[in-house]
Amino acid sequence: MSESNVVNYTYNLWEEPWIALEKKDGGITWLGIGDTITQADNLFSIYDPSPLVIVGIYRLLTAILQDSLNPIDQKELWKIWNESPINQTAIETFKNNYIDRFDLFSEKKPFLQSGDIKQKSKEQKLKPIGYIFQDLPTGTNVVHFQHSFEDEQMLCPACCAKGLLTIPSFATTGGAGIKPSINGVPPIYIIPSGNTLRETLTQSLITPEYMPEVRDTNHDLVWWRHPPEVIKSDVVREVGYLHSLTFPARRVRLFAEKIKTKCTRCGRDTALAVRNMIFEMGESRPKDSAFWFDPFAAYKIKDKTNPIRPQKGLAVWREYSGLFLKYPNEQSIESKKVRTQRPRVLNQIDDLASIHENMESNTRQFRAIGIRTDMKAKIFEWLDSGFDIPLKLMHNDEAGVMVDEAMDFAGKCQGSIGQSFRKSFGGGSKDKKRYETLISEMISSYWVQLAEPFRRHVLNLADKNNRIQIKLEWVKDASEISKRVFLNTLRATNDSGSTLHQRVDAENRFIRDLNFLVMKERQRYEP
Repeated sequence: MSESNVVNYTYNLWEEPWIALEKKDGGITWLGIGDTITQADNLFSIYDPSPLVIVGIYRLLTAILQDSLNPIDQKELWKIWNESPINQTAIETFKNNYIDRFDLFSEKKPFLQSGDIKQKSKEQKLKPIGYIFQDLPTGTNVVHFQHSFEDEQMLCPACCAKGLLTIPSFATTGGAGIKPSINGVPPIYIIPSGNTLRETLTQSLITPEYMPEVRDTNHDLVWWRHPPEVIKSDVVREVGYLHSLTFPARRVRLFAEKIKTKCTRCGRDTALAVRNMIFEMGESRPKDSAFWFDPFAAYKIKDKTNPIRPQKGLAVWREYSGLFLKYPNEQSIESKKVRTQRPRVLNQIDDLASIHENMESNTRQFRAIGIRTDMKAKIFEWLDSGFDIPLKLMHNDEAGVMVDEAMDFAGKCQGSIGQSFRKSFGGGSKDKKRYETLISEMISSYWVQLAEPFRRHVLNLADKNNRIQIKLEWVKDASEISKRVFLNTLRATNDSGSTLHQRVDAENRFIRDLNFLVMKERQRYEP
């Protein structure tokens, strides 16, 4: 590419239509930041094929509203929740103060980039633009939803902005000296979901009581107040709450080309594209700094604190109690000896609901989004799940224990189907490997079929007057599903004489074990 093709260009995210949004009456519209906020009452949600982008845009808009409206207590927050539209004067003031910090290709203050990096030269180590996304194929990275070569990727300005916004939430370890973002290996993020985008965003505003205790309250360097340079491998000890939402974990500079082409990510025509960039380690917190509790993440606390993250073979609904519910004295069931802490944004919603009994809905909607990694550089998959949580259940101090009891019984049923099969189908090494595959598929099928009964179970648990019967119904559902899956798996084995004998033995063993489990569980609940 010749130097003449490298141009300075203006693409201001406040005004340019780069955010895809679902309208309340259907269809998609594209708007800039300013119009997205002012028209939020007529919009349903942010749209993008990648849920990581949705989290990034969502946290940017939340940071802008948090800075503009700044609710200091629940009384102010409740007022903001019920205001329609969002305070236009506050948004206009914010625009006048900071619009220049949203120009993607500004020469000196490019959005979420380091303005001290000038036009590219032969001495610079350039990276393909695909590295800006966790879910695009680059180098040895796993391919997700798009198949392409890294050197063929050319992104439009809108997709470049979206990639930049995934960095604060999802930047992971990437080799020597490349550290993750402020939340470490990315957690599952819980996003409140309203009937409109305005409801979604305002429910995500956080009063000081629910913010991280270790935040810097004096110098909150959110991006629009952050110096327009990102120091390479900079260790920052003090971080404000808004700074955390726009945390520049990578030192980036995009190099635009004036060229008519199609964006290789979204497929839209563009007169400006980016294929190369500077992409280096940016900011991180020191190892000895106090733990950062993001208000939109849940945590498990035992010997050390870790966020709840996606796990291989573990559907996110199986983390339901830790993600959404409370425990007596914040302590989970004794057998686990692990304290869980749900996202603080849920505590805030729960506390407001207990004050205002006339809240419109008896359930709240949430969206869980995350990526599963090897705890290092490899990205395997993302998750994106929706949940309806009864407010009564959110408020109940025993809810976490009740759901853990249900999951504990379901886990015992899983153990029974696996153990019964293995004990009856030992076999030689070749057969054992084949049967382990069957067992794995059987267990996976069991949890898939249990998902809908579990959803019914937690919704029903909000009824205080009938919980014993609800628990017994769960025992019935889990045991019947485990039995059905087990017997179906037995039928998948061959019909030889020896195998038929093993099938009979396995069935008798399993039915005996299952009946014992059900009997013990019923004894806990029946008068």
